[in-house]
Amino acid sequence: MRFVKFIFFFFLFVFNQNAFSKPTPPGSGTGDVPANILILLDTSDSMSKSIASDYLLEKPEDLVVLSDGSIVVLNKKQFLMKIDPATDSRVTTFGDSAYGKFRGENIAGACDGWPSSINTSNHLAVSDNVKGLDGEIIFVAEYGQHNGKIVMLNSDGQCVKIINHKELGGGNTNFGFRPRAMEVKTINGEDHLFASGEFFRGVKRSYMYTENLTKGTSRKCNVLASGYNVVRGSHTLTIDDGNHIYFAKGGWIHKFELTKDASTETYCPGAFVVKYKPDCDNPSIGHCNPHQMQIDPSDPDIMYITTGNRHKIQRLSITDTALVADPLPGITRGQLGRSPTSSDEKVTFTETRGLYVDSTNVWVSDFKHSIQKFNKDSNMTWLANYGYAQRRIDGAIAAIKGLVSDSSFRSGANFGYGWWNSGTGEGLEKHDDLGGKHCHNNECDYYLGWEGDRATGQSTLCNGNSCLKIGISQEAYGKIVEELDDTVLAWGTDAYAFAQLADEYYRDDTVNILSEEAKDCQNSYVIVISDGAWLHGGIAETVIGDLRTDKSVKTLVVAYGDGIDDDIIEDKFDPMALAGSCDTEGDDECEPTIIARTPEELKQKLQNKVQQIVAERLSFTAPSISATIQQGGSLYQAQFNFVSFGEWEGTILKKFVHPDGKVEHDADYVNPETGEKNWDAGKLLKEKGSDSRKIWTVLKDVPYVNNWNNFIEANSDEIKTLFEYTGNEINDYYNSSSKCAGDDGTDDDLIGLIRFVRGIDYFNYNGDCTKIDQLRDHILGDIYHSQIIEVGAPSANTNFSSPNQESYWRKKNNYQSFARTNADRKRVLYAGANDGMLHAFNALTGEEEWGFIPPFVAGNLPKIINTDLEGKFTYDGKGGTNAIFGVDGSPVVHDMYIQGLSEDGNLETNARWHTILMVPYGRGGAGFSVLDVTNPDKPLHMFSIYNDADNFKVMHADKDGNITDYEYLSHSYSIGQSQEARRADNNNRAAERADDAAGEGVTTRQDAIYSCQTNLDALSGEFLTDGTNACYEGNTFTFEFVTPSTNVDDYEIIQTNLDGTKTKIDLAEVIDLGGRTRIKFSSNKIYDASSSNLSTAETTQFKMVLNYLASGAKENDYKYDYSRLGETWSTPRIFRMPIDSNGKIKETYVAVMGGGMGVGGSGSNVFIVNMEDSGSIAGSGENIGPIDIIDIENNGIANSIPNDPIVITPDTAKGIPWKGAMVYVNDLEGKITKINLTDSKIHDAKLYDQTTLFSLNSSSTNGRYNYFTMDATFGGDTNQVWLYGGTGNFERINNTFDETPNMDNILFGIKDKDYPHFKFTNNKIIPKQSTSGWRNLAKENFLSANNIDDEDICKNTTGDTTGANCPTSSEQGWVIHLDNLSEHKYKKVSGSPTVYQGTVFYPIYMPPDQGNKCTLGKAYICSADDECGTNNSSKIGEFAFENDDCYFVRHGIVSTLVVFGGKLYGNVAGPEKNEETLVQILAIGEDTTGYRKSWRQNY
Repeated sequence: MRFVKFIFFFFLFVFNQNAFSKPTPPGSGTGDVPANILILLDTSDSMSKSIASDYLLEKPEDLVVLSDGSIVVLNKKQFLMKIDPATDSRVTTFGDSAYGKFRGENIAGACDGWPSSINTSNHLAVSDNVKGLDGEIIFVAEYGQHNGKIVMLNSDGQCVKIINHKELGGGNTNFGFRPRAMEVKTINGEDHLFASGEFFRGVKRSYMYTENLTKGTSRKCNVLASGYNVVRGSHTLTIDDGNHIYFAKGGWIHKFELTKDASTETYCPGAFVVKYKPDCDNPSIGHCNPHQMQIDPSDPDIMYITTGNRHKIQRLSITDTALVADPLPGITRGQLGRSPTSSDEKVTFTETRGLYVDSTNVWVSDFKHSIQKFNKDSNMTWLANYGYAQRRIDGAIAAIKGLVSDSSFRSGANFGYGWWNSGTGEGLEKHDDLGGKHCHNNECDYYLGWEGDRATGQSTLCNGNSCLKIGISQEAYGKIVEELDDTVLAWGTDAYAFAQLADEYYRDDTVNILSEEAKDCQNSYVIVISDGAWLHGGIAETVIGDLRTDKSVKTLVVAYGDGIDDDIIEDKFDPMALAGSCDTEGDDECEPTIIARTPEELKQKLQNKVQQIVAERLSFTAPSISATIQQGGSLYQAQFNFVSFGEWEGTILKKFVHPDGKVEHDADYVNPETGEKNWDAGKLLKEKGSDSRKIWTVLKDVPYVNNWNNFIEANSDEIKTLFEYTGNEINDYYNSSSKCAGDDGTDDDLIGLIRFVRGIDYFNYNGDCTKIDQLRDHILGDIYHSQIIEVGAPSANTNFSSPNQESYWRKKNNYQSFARTNADRKRVLYAGANDGMLHAFNALTGEEEWGFIPPFVAGNLPKIINTDLEGKFTYDGKGGTNAIFGVDGSPVVHDMYIQGLSEDGNLETNARWHTILMVPYGRGGAGFSVLDVTNPDKPLHMFSIYNDADNFKVMHADKDGNITDYEYLSHSYSIGQSQEARRADNNNRAAERADDAAGEGVTTRQDAIYSCQTNLDALSGEFLTDGTNACYEGNTFTFEFVTPSTNVDDYEIIQTNLDGTKTKIDLAEVIDLGGRTRIKFSSNKIYDASSSNLSTAETTQFKMVLNYLASGAKENDYKYDYSRLGETWSTPRIFRMPIDSNGKIKETYVAVMGGGMGVGGSGSNVFIVNMEDSGSIAGSGENIGPIDIIDIENNGIANSIPNDPIVITPDTAKGIPWKGAMVYVNDLEGKITKINLTDSKIHDAKLYDQTTLFSLNSSSTNGRYNYFTMDATFGGDTNQVWLYGGTGNFERINNTFDETPNMDNILFGIKDKDYPHFKFTNNKIIPKQSTSGWRNLAKENFLSANNIDDEDICKNTTGDTTGANCPTSSEQGWVIHLDNLSEHKYKKVSGSPTVYQGTVFYPIYMPPDQGNKCTLGKAYICSADDECGTNNSSKIGEFAFENDDCYFVRHGIVSTLVVFGGKLYGNVAGPEKNEETLVQILAIGEDTTGYRKSWRQNY
């Protein structure tokens, strides 16, 4: 592991001020130049192949097979589905929803008088011999929270009976038996149900239920002491012919006798017989740790087991002393899961899970989302595969989207994108000149130069076959996401295509990607993703090798998709990877082929590799974050050290501040008046160690209340479930071949990750394999963008002048008593850190009180594991981890009078005062958690919300950690995802397999089915059902999702033409097929999957885009439609808002926040979170979820709202005639939007109305990105609300002429002339989003708004130092241009402005002017009169350089400024010495009524 330069950033805070905090975008330091990453995607025909059938298996956990051969599957995402193996399709009539799924209903009386929902189920069983019920009955074991149940379904997926927790053993209590393991076994002609698990009443107790299903009798088993812990902890059980029962715990398999009760004719465990020791590495004498097990129904001496993350199935012979594993030649035990295409191929698994055995066959499910069927013969001959037929290209698209959409990668890398196959012509057939066959045999030209500028241009050759479509730039990510949906597949695979695209692009002087000014600190890469045996490999190796040696551009090669032969990887991919990364095999610089068999692996491995690229680039980065300061008190200063390939090391320093502003930096300083000491939280936490820490989260099965320490090894099963809920699985870091030897599989890594989070050096930062169970040198993670807040005694204002004020509400509800009761409440600092925790520190001592891991942040913790860093990549054989964002947002706190939680965590029946903490995740994810910290020693989780955009679902965790999914649809679908296209693809693949079996070069079957069929050609009348050819032509296409709307206006169809241009085409009709959606055109379209050279058809490439009315999470009027929530950079503001509740207006606590940093439509909105209704969205019915802010087209900026809202309430300003708040938000593309969240009716205003107040005319061309939150005051001269801000691309703070030659950043101050009322700009009304035509009307409103470049509206005060250009009363504000365009310095704002005593202070950054981007630029402070815009920076101090017009601070980047004792303080990122990072200047100006004084109150 490499430590680089120390860097620091600071939070300035006073102990008696609980302030709102401000998230700040990533900062910059020496070498802060983004990496260049060009992604080149193989779009050859073979990318249409399936990765596995025509329905979606989502981590199949268990399965049973019915008598008709159909398979019922329990998916990890907690739903059942039924598969018809004859047609390899999902039975859409199964279950309780139009999706053909059974989820059950979480309402009383849903089935048999009980809820039928399944949330934590792991086992299925089936019986056709159940008393009183006809047919086959499927049993689902539901573990539950405090009480479990067994749900019984018929073969159609309809619930027929519930064995509830009272019947299972809960009596009349609310806490009953929770089944962990279950099996139905036929004994002497009668079916018996066995279920084991635990009974929870304060502590977990062993328990077992058994029922004779045929007779209808049951009993509860008394578990003997010898089996007490075994039965409780076993997650699987199995029974032989009625003599013995087997349990599995900790890898050991325990055997007990079965005893029969004569009266009930049921069986229970009896005497212990033997336990079998696991030994996975020696199958002749032992077995692997079983995930599930089942005795062969035909032979009681044979047992089958699946082994979870050991990726195996084993057939075990049972002896008295051992379970001996039979060799299974048809099954490979590798982790890289692959499904065979014939019985001659070997099967590989990815984490074997479910198991079903009958008299002839064995079925196994695994986490490559498949089910494999085997014959029980000696070789376990493979018979069939059932799974999800996701095309390779769809999986690759999803993985690339996930990569470029993650802001943690975007902040450190600029991406570009192109595609390639083996053709260069337009509209040509495969055998034509310049077509696929021609380019197989000849060297084609795939680039032909560059057209347009570097950010918006493309390669001259750009069609459906070959194109470098999106040049490398900061804004490319949004364009890449959009372009991926238009992907066209054609022809074969020519390696020269990607090599030439990469080589000529990077060498192209008109693009100039490889900046001479950044050559010492910028890394440049090409990532090639391909699935095929390409041609011209030797030529391509030479080209990319020369690109590496001449231009230092590395090429990484990804072999993607199951079915790629090992010899192809060895002969094709490996030499290419070597040529692209190093000179000689074995060199440290060599990068091996990245092998990704599945889309999940592709996403994970791409992210790991980009993490390494970004980490290599940095010498250090530093953000700049600040908060308010008051006279007298303590200063809390957060610092971190950047660490390559490891968790960044953070701390908080407490320092005393004298009334005159002097700061005591000495760590040993003691305040002589109070006796309080300075402290270092990082050092104190290391001294505390791991075992004595309290770290908690919300786990469904493990309450945190009373100990606040449930994130421990003993709860690893439950924690693993939390890890996996967002689809992030644990990698096998240590194994038999690693430097520090470990167990194969991930059981040890699961425990290791938990220990690492607690502070143990499991990933070997110190390079000593014998010490991976000891403390790390540093435990506390970096506190990067999260601001510290301090919560002590309640101190909110109760003096009111109007009943509109919240202070009136406090007075009315006896807040004074609450304040007196908690007058001595412990002072606690709360700060989010990127170790995944919200930390609570004692403000007096610096000791950690506890750490909270939000449930959906926990799901990201497995991302830190990077197997490439295990003794291979870092120096001296040390290990390492990915540095991730965890809890990166800034918490806010507010005292609320609500019906919340009691101290024991139960729901209250009456309202009382609570201190509520809201914790956005920032760059850690699109979500937030809400805690009750009324008693800081006993925090309570209220709810958490997360938008899992990768899996298209919003997740809501309640107070106990019960997670509810609100699914939504993908925003877009391509023609290749239609069921007609999948039928054509399947037909072509079957023909290819038949021809391959007939001999090399045979195409007979492919040639026979190349022509296009219509629906009329199919026997059933539908091509998707039984079409036989590889091409479909028709005017209807069918997609497998529930029809959200039949209104054609809710769908947009975009066709990509052969020349690469795009055309919008109209839909004739949208048809609801009950679980499927069919779209109809007025003319025929074609999907051609044929690989025959006889084919002359061309696919009509189109994508279908759904608007959010159609695609959002629609349940309960979009109540939890957080589907457009981006990463929660925006810090919420909490206030009371009048809401219509059942026809009555009720003031309700809400939190308003920007939609965060998003991509593809997310983030450009404002969310109003109902804090009294478990986080539902206020106004969701009227607004279709949040309040969307229109994203203006053609300005080159993908809009988001990362900034904090400005919230004006009756408590922050005098004489407000309404209740609620007037909200102002500034977005990334420079719009300032005003939102009415009041009960005012003046100007016919309505709740949730919005209007564009002003435009900054921002674009990627002028670089006016609006990253920072505005400040506001009430003007002393005008008595109107003034808003202040500045622009600059802070994520690319060193950008100059090369990237943005026309950069024109500004400082501004504008006023709202209609304040305190709401009025639509120029009477251009924006209706609610549920209104047809909303988007066009919102655009009209924006176009009518005043803009910053209109000098009749906004006075240009650039260069004015006398006040001569002060705006008149008719003008809306002023603007200062930071640069003289004839002498460009490329200045940018580096933080939010601060208004103090009539002056606005702006932190400014100027890139280095010596032409070297790898050095630090200059930090300045500019100041201006708040209402005139006069530059009065000279009053701060003498200018340091000729031609300066602002005050020079020092080299580095200065943060937002804060006021203390008449002085302004700023943090400077860059200097190494602690003292030099803090700058102080004397405040100037005259007094003003400061909005900041009020909006920072944070009770």
